[in-house]
Parts: sequence; C-alpha cells; structure tokens
Amino acid sequence: MFFCLLLLGVLAGSLLYQSARQSVVRYVDSELEAVARLKTDQAAHWLEEIEEGIEFDARRLHLAHEIQQWRAASISGVSSNQLDGVLARLCAVPAATDCVLHAPDDGRLLISYGPGSDSTLVRNQALRAKSFTEPQLEDFYEHHRSNPGGLEIGYFYAIRSESAPDDSVALLHMTFDPGGLFRVVTEGSLGTAQSLKIELLEPNGFSPEWQADTSSGSRAPRVPPEINLKSVHNDTALLTGLDALSVPVWARARAVPGTPWTILVKIDQADALHQVNTIALVSFAASGSLLFFTCFGWGAYRWRMKNFASDDLQKSMLTQRVDFLARYANDCIILADNSGNILEVNEAGASHYGYSASEMRGMPMMSLLPASARSDFAALLEKLHTHRSLIYQTEQCRKDGSTFPAEVSACLIEADGMQFSQSIIRDVSERQRLEIERATSAKRQEELSRRLLVVQELERRRISAELHDQAVASLAAIKLNLSTLDRVYSQSTGSAAAASIVAETRILLSETIEQIRDLCAELRPSVLDQMGLIPAIETCAQVFSRRSDIEILVRCEAFEGRFSSEVESMFFRILQEALRNCQKHAHAGRVEVHLLRVDEFVELSIADDGRGFDVERLGPYATGLGLSTMRERAEFAGAEFQLSSSQGQGTRVRVRLQSTKAWRSHSAIEAG
Repeated sequence: MFFCLLLLGVLAGSLLYQSARQSVVRYVDSELEAVARLKTDQAAHWLEEIEEGIEFDARRLHLAHEIQQWRAASISGVSSNQLDGVLARLCAVPAATDCVLHAPDDGRLLISYGPGSDSTLVRNQALRAKSFTEPQLEDFYEHHRSNPGGLEIGYFYAIRSESAPDDSVALLHMTFDPGGLFRVVTEGSLGTAQSLKIELLEPNGFSPEWQADTSSGSRAPRVPPEINLKSVHNDTALLTGLDALSVPVWARARAVPGTPWTILVKIDQADALHQVNTIALVSFAASGSLLFFTCFGWGAYRWRMKNFASDDLQKSMLTQRVDFLARYANDCIILADNSGNILEVNEAGASHYGYSASEMRGMPMMSLLPASARSDFAALLEKLHTHRSLIYQTEQCRKDGSTFPAEVSACLIEADGMQFSQSIIRDVSERQRLEIERATSAKRQEELSRRLLVVQELERRRISAELHDQAVASLAAIKLNLSTLDRVYSQSTGSAAAASIVAETRILLSETIEQIRDLCAELRPSVLDQMGLIPAIETCAQVFSRRSDIEILVRCEAFEGRFSSEVESMFFRILQEALRNCQKHAHAGRVEVHLLRVDEFVELSIADDGRGFDVERLGPYATGLGLSTMRERAEFAGAEFQLSSSQGQGTRVRVRLQSTKAWRSHSAIEAG
C-alpha cells in the first residue's frame, strides 16, 4: 500500500511539474524575443545616427579646410592647437572615445585626440575607406587601442577637399562605446534575473569575452559556445544550448540590419525555472514528509504490538541464559540483600566454600570471612552503598575453617524496584603464588647480575695487576738486555744492520709495554683503587683527550672521604662507555664531565656537542651504543639513569645516586 501511494504521488507531481515548466518556457520565449527585437532596433538606429553625425560634424566644423591649413602650417613649424580643438569638438559627441586623422596616401597616423593607433591593420582599413564617400564601419572587435577588454565600434571617413571633391585631404577614424545598447532591460519578470545577458556576435560566433589578446595580435585557439554558433545560423526559434561556461541556457537571436552582426539575448535555464523548481521541491518535501510520518506511525504501531507479544518469550530466554552462565561460571557469584544476607549463589561457588547452594541461602556474607576480618565487613558494606561498586581483596573462610585469598568485585543492582548487591568472588591463591615466584626470580636474577659485575671487576683487577706486575716487568727487562746486547755487539763487530734490527726491536718493545699499560688502565686503572674516583676521572679524561683530539672539561666537587668501591666502579665504567660513544658515534668536538653534589644526590653528568640522536626511536631498553649496560650498572647500584638527546643538539648522560648509598662502608667488591 505504501509503494502504491508513493507511485501515484510521484506520477501526479511529475505531470504538474511538466505542465508548469512548459508554461515558463513559453513565457521566457516571448520575453527573450521582445528584448532581442528591441535591442536590434536600437542598434540599427544608433549606427545610423553615428554615420549621419560624422558627416554632419565634419562639414559643420569645416574639417577639410582646417586640415589643409594645419598641413600647410606644419611645414613652417606652426603648432596644431587649432586642429586639436576641432578634433576635441568632434569627440564631444556622446559615446565617442577617440578621434584620429590618417594620411590619405599611406594611412599613417597624422594627429590623434585620444589613444589612437598606427598599426598596419588600422592603416589598411583607413586606405580601403578612401574610395567611399560615406563613413565605413570598421571590422568588428579589432582591439588595437588601449582598451582591449572593452567593446568599441569604429568608423572610417574620407575627408575631401571643398575645392576638389575627388581629392582626400585626410582619413578620419572615430571610435564609439556602444555599451549602453547592451544594458539588461528591467521591464518584466525576466529583468530581475541575474543571468539575463545581451551579447553582440561576429559572423563566426565570437563575442567580446572571446576576443584575442592585443599583445599577440592573434585569436586564442578556442571554439565559440554552442549557443553562439546556433545564433549566427539565422535560427529564429527559441534556442537551447550551452554557453561559454557550459551552463544550459535559453536564447533568442536577431541580425542587426546593415551589419554582419547578431544580437543574442540569453538566460540560464536554472535561473528561469528557479520559482517552479522551488515550488516543486517544497511540495515534494511536504508530501514526502506527510507520507513518511504516516507510514512511520503505522510501522511503529505494528512494531510495538509485535514487541508486546514477544516480551514474555524474551524474558524467559534471558532468565535461562543468566541461569546457565551463573551455574557454569568458575567464580563464586552471590546475590545478597541490603543487610548482607545471601539470597542466591551458584553451585560452583558454593562447592568452593564446601557448602551446598541451599546451605548458603540465608547465611550472612560476614560468616564467609575469617574471625579477624569480620569487624571490617560493616565498613565495606557502607562503602559499597556509597560508591555503588567496589573491588577489594580479602581473606575468605571455607566451611572446614581453611582460608584462601580472594578478589571481590561488588556492585549494587536493582530489580523489581528493590536494591540488591551482587558479588563476584575469585580465588587468587594461584595468582599470588605466581606473583611471589616471579618476584623471587626477578630478585634472584638481579642479585646474580650484580654479583656478576662484582666478579667481573675483581677479575679485571687481578688481570690488570698481573699484566702490570709480571708482563710489563718482563718486557722492561728484555728491553734493558737488548740495550746491553746492542752496546756490546756494536763494540765488538760494528755491524750497522744488526744495530738497526736491535733498535727496531727496542722500539717495538716500548710500544708493546705502552699498549699493555693502556690495557691495564682499561681493565682496572690502578689510580681508581689507590687514589679514588676523582683522580681516576681526571686521568681518564686526559688520556682520552690525548688519543681522540676531543676537548674534555672536567669539573669535580671535593667530597669528604671516598665512595664505596661499587659506586666508584659504577661511575667510572659509565664514564668510560659514554666517552667511547662520544668518539665512535657522536663525532663530538667537546665533552663536559661533572661530578657534583645536587641536593641529596651525587650526580655524574657527561654532555657532548655531537650530532645526537632520537631517543624515542631507540626505546627505553635499547641495546645499541652501550646504553643497556650503562642503565643496568646504574640500577644495580641503586642509582637513577637519565639519557637526553636530539638530532643536532648533542647528548647528555646523567647518573644520580642518593648520598646515603654512595658512602656505604662495605660493598660487594670489598667483600670479595
């Protein structure tokens, strides 16, 4: 039924719209025809007046005589002010824009009142008019003057001598602005349409907006609009087509008598049909809305009746689903009244407590708590009624007296106008056991890593001491023996080759001794154990600056006493790693190392002016650049590790340790 009514409404509306549209088209046709006829008559009358006025004014002002006098006077250098005045009176007529005189022999420009033009095109047209006794209409829209965007109509007139009529003394060229002819008429309803336009067309269909650029002197390679082409083909009926903007228009065209031109009057179809389309749209919207609300009301009524019939079935199915979920849930689900007495419990929950569901009904929930926690139940119940939902952890007591840790999620619900509390109780014994195991394992791993660092430092100290005390001493002794051997051998034999070999061997031994000493300093510098952290930092900075040609500025505060061995090793190893990064990755030219007391902390800061990097892209646990090792060393010692850097802004490493931890009396290394 709905679709039948909709179809009938659409058909009736379409018939009414087509009838109204045809009426509008007939009215627009008659109005466009009237405007075209009026403008054609006005154009013909205006051109006729121009031609007669040019001839009359030329005779009235004795233009031929004035030109002859001027040409005779110009030979002797006399001014042309008098002839300028005559041309000014000629241009005083309405719509005249300029007045120009051309030579009768070659068409060149002689004198001009106004912009004027001396182009080849103008000369040729002036010479063609020489053989005529009446003013000749200029070629349409040849825009060679200073107003290329405006519409101008020109006339050429041969000024003949009064004594010799066959002799032309000059060629007069006058241009006029016909803009007033093409103003839109305001009579009738079409006069208020913004899209109503009147255009003057050439035989090829071009209008003023299609004229060529005067700088190039050629037409743009564009095709006139469809409606213009139809107009110049002498189509006298109502024209339908597209204009220059590809907008559908209706138009009427009439030829201007005595010219090759055509006057085109056009209006946008959408503008002409605006009122009809608006009324049709409003009517369609009103009818559609009425039909929609009628059908919507009928459908809502049917839907409501259907819902009423299925409410009982849905309630029954919902009850079965809730009962199924509660029965087979692993957690304990308890429904209690406002006093905390159990009204309903699922079988799985009851069996977890060692009761049956029937035994638990009517029991107070407080009886499920150990005796030591029952005093807090009233406060929990009050808090639940205040916040309407509550999550807390507590101990629960089974029927046999055993307890287990539980997480309780409680909330208030309403049913049939009454308020109840629903509690979901989950045994978290296994979760707590896993958390304890995980924490124990993490602590064991941390202790193992810390002990590994301690053992590593001890092993480095031992290897460094052995290399320094044994290998370096042995190499030094070998070097002395070589010196003695060189002296004895050179005195006995005097061989230059042997002396050279011994000298090279001595140099190689010196370099090897220096390399072993550097390696000892890397493994465990003796200055760190013997003199402390600050001298070790200064020595490390001097050696690193000498090797890398990087300027290092060290600023260390004087502390009372030495730090613990673990803290000194941590600070020194982080400094070594940071300086290696400055040389290998940052390409820095200057590094600042500060060891200062800041509030309640001891802070080591290493800042460079290198190229920096994006810290966020590396992530907090990046393994590149030795960052992970530095972070772990700081955390094992209980210090805070901070890294800040950005592209082109350098990098800063900060390690902050509480003062109370820095001066511990015993450390892992000392214990080892």
